[in-house]
Amino acid sequence: MKYPILNLIHEKVKEKQNFTDVELLGEINKDGADLTMRDLNKGLLNLEIMGLVQVTWMGKNKRRIELVQPKEER
Repeated sequence: MKYPILNLIHEKVKEKQNFTDVELLGEINKDGADLTMRDLNKGLLNLEIMGLVQVTWMGKNKRRIELVQPKEER
């Protein structure tokens, strides 16, 4: 059974709380997913739109991916 890409990315980020894009791609591919950087970018964009992760630039070619903590309801 193939695990959906969005769930795979979100689960990995939940494990460690933050990654660089290259580290995250390596961790996912180490588990046998065969994900490309293009697929990772699409997944990260969707997760960021949903408010589950935050992607920020750390330098010219490096991005930091962080898990967004849900706000407590008031």
